[in-house]
Parts: sequence; structure tokens; C-alpha cells
Amino acid sequence: MMNESVQEKQSKELEDILIDIRKDVEEASLLAAEVSDKFSVISKEIQGLSKVFTKAFKDQRAGQIVKIAGFAVNLLGKGVSLVKEEYELMKLLPKKQALAANKKTIIFHHLNSLESKLPRFKKLLSEEANRDFSKIFRKEFEEIHGKDCCSAFEMYTFSLYLYDVCFFMTKEFEAWENSKHNSDLPKPLKHNSLSKIIDEVLAPSGLKDLFKDGKKTGSMYLFSKYDGLLGSIFVNVHANAVLPKEKEKLRIWDQANFIALTSILNQVNSFYEDDDQNPNINWISRNVFFKEIKNILKMKSAFIEYSKYIFFGVGLLSLVITQSLVFSLILSLFVTPFIFGMDKMLSYLNRERTFFQVKSLSETIFGFILQIASLGTLWYAKKQYMKKEDNYRQYFLTLGQRITL
Repeated sequence: MMNESVQEKQSKELEDILIDIRKDVEEASLLAAEVSDKFSVISKEIQGLSKVFTKAFKDQRAGQIVKIAGFAVNLLGKGVSLVKEEYELMKLLPKKQALAANKKTIIFHHLNSLESKLPRFKKLLSEEANRDFSKIFRKEFEEIHGKDCCSAFEMYTFSLYLYDVCFFMTKEFEAWENSKHNSDLPKPLKHNSLSKIIDEVLAPSGLKDLFKDGKKTGSMYLFSKYDGLLGSIFVNVHANAVLPKEKEKLRIWDQANFIALTSILNQVNSFYEDDDQNPNINWISRNVFFKEIKNILKMKSAFIEYSKYIFFGVGLLSLVITQSLVFSLILSLFVTPFIFGMDKMLSYLNRERTFFQVKSLSETIFGFILQIASLGTLWYAKKQYMKKEDNYRQYFLTLGQRITL
């Protein structure tokens, strides 16, 4: 168990850093409020950590410091959402350059200060993460080591994220000094920090090794306590499975990120199914991101999704005409894939058509015939499938910003 005096010392050290950074960010925000909107998401990220740190440290001021810093950064995003025109942006450039000249040095100082302390915080987390409790019950481990384990994790996570924020700010300042409106760096988000911690500390050999042979470690305990850890894995699997340009038009079910997500979901699900009574494992079924993604990935291939509707439409139409159930079922089996294939061909022609090309009359008539033959279920199937694809896209557009501790 970590000595209390060591914990207090580490907490005080981080609090001192936050006091300095809070003051400088707050001052910078007063100047930057009119010149850049790239910091609004960062503000929410920092504020989201305020409650966590209020609980993590005995000194309640730590949480207040983070909250104030988050509020200050939020000012950076005010008043600029309508600033889109190049002319108006150019008018803001001198203010950006003045801010960069005034604050770049101190932000660099904080960057270096955090960089020097991160290895110590990382070592502290590593010790807690590798702590084995195979010979004791989880409840006993939680009573003895739970608080230290969580404090070490939260301290390193926030310090690492704060480092990323400072690094991002320095690159923005450099871009402004070079007469650019912003840098090409993406805004730092918590899920990126969590992913780095997973790869370097909590599960450096992968999830499979973490769950291997019923291992019980501090890492496993942290995964069970923080939903965002598993959530960040899903975010990065989706982001890193990038399609080549020529394959971007594939249906989502055929895309690399869907396939990769399905693979990691099945892997995680297998851990749970193999030992669903184990309290060190069954947290998976309660993880909010696991449940959401399991639901969003229920989508099947376009052929399967379309066929269940088309089969019904064709069968019903042929039953009305022939009055024979057996004949209608047999006809539906043959006609359904034909209608799907023809619609896919029409869709391909439509995608490949240039802006100046007009759809031919024969394509329009043929498409109309397919709709009649399916009693309109082709249109309905397409609508339902596109809705599922849109839900998939929208979910992953916002997932990264929802990842918290």
C-alpha cells in the first residue's frame, strides 16, 4: 500500500502545477477569446476531470483548480463560431500573434515541467497496475489497494492529458507566429491519453494477455472501475482501420473499421462468456460502451438486411397473383437475389455518374419495375439500412468526446 505521505506529496506537486497552469491559461483566454475556437472541446475535457480530481485528492482545491482552468479555456471558444471568412480571419491574426508572443514561453515551461514529472507518475501507476491479487478476494484488494490504484491512475491520466494540451497550445502558437490560422494538429482528447496508457502500462501485450489464465491484477481492476478504458479501445480501433480511397464507397458492413470493431468486440465478449460468474470479468457486461457498440454492430450485410424485406414483398405479391403458397415461396427465393443484384447495379451506375450526366429513362423505368415487383419493400429496406448506417456514423463521430474517467 502506498505510503500516505508519498501520496500527499505527489498530490501537492500536481496541485502546484495546476495552480500555475490555471493562472496562465486564464490570462491567455482573455486574449484568445476572439481569435480561436479550437479549444472549446478541450475545455469540456478538462472540466470533466474536475470531479474526478476532487475525489482523488484530499485537498478539495485540486478539483476547483481544474474546474477554473476548464472554465478559462472555454472562453477560447466564445464569440468565434461565425468567423468563417478569410478576410475576418486575417483581421484576427495579429491578436493571435500577440497572444503567442506573450504566452508561448510560459506554456513551454509548463510543458517541460510536466514532461519531467510524467515518468515518475507513470512508474507509480505501473507498480499499482502490476499488483497481483490472485491469492486474495477482489473485495479485500479493493479495501487495501483500491484507493491507491485509482489515485495513481487518475494522477497519471490527467498529467498526461494536460501535457498533450500544452503541446497542442505550443503548436497553435507556432502556427500563428508563422501567419497560419491554426496548426494541423487535432485537438487532444482524453481517449487518446487513455489509449496510450493502455498500450504502455495497463495492457502492453494486448487485451488477450490481460485476461489470460484468469489473471487478477491492478490493471484488470482499473478496467472494471473506468468504462472509458474499454471505450477508448473501441474508438481507436475504429479510427485506425482506414480504408484506401478507392474502397471508401463500400457499405459499412464491408468496411475495414466495421470488421475490426466486430473482431475486437467478439474477443472481449469471449472473455466474458468464458467466465461470466467471475466478478473480475463480468464487469464487461455492464460497461456502457461495450453494450452500446454491441448493439450498433448488430447490422448485417446489405444482402441479408434487404432480403428479409424483399422476400416478404415478392412472396406477398406472388401469393395474391397465384394463390399458391409453395410457388410463392419458391419464386421469392429466386427473385429476391435478382432484385437485390439489379438494385446494386443501378446504385453503382448512379454513384459513378458525373454531375453533368443525366439518369437514363431505361434506368428509371427498370428501378420502378423493381419497386413494383417487391411491393415497395426494396425502398423500405434501403431506407432502414441507410438509417442503421447513419446511426453507426453518428455514434462514432461523437464517441471520442464521450470518453471520460
